Amino acid sequence: MTKKEKLIQKVLSGTISTVEAMKILTQIGYETNSTKGSHQVWRKPGRQPIVLILSKKDLPFFLREQIVEAMRMEGI
Repeated sequence: MTKKEKLIQKVLSGTISTVEAMKILTQIGYETNSTKGSHQVWRKPGRQPIVLILSKKDLPFFLREQIVEAMRMEGI
């Protein structure tokens, strides 16, 4: 199992950190657009932007669900 596959499995199965979320968003083609304070906006043309909260804690459930939905839209 590759690192990418392990990361995808972790996203689908439970909690992830902000750094892991950034890695997966980069892999599916999102780019960071702007950062203001503790919020970072990730965009991809034709898709809804995803706003990550930069924190050392795990991502809140609603953000993880947005990332899972973005992965599904990309066929992952």
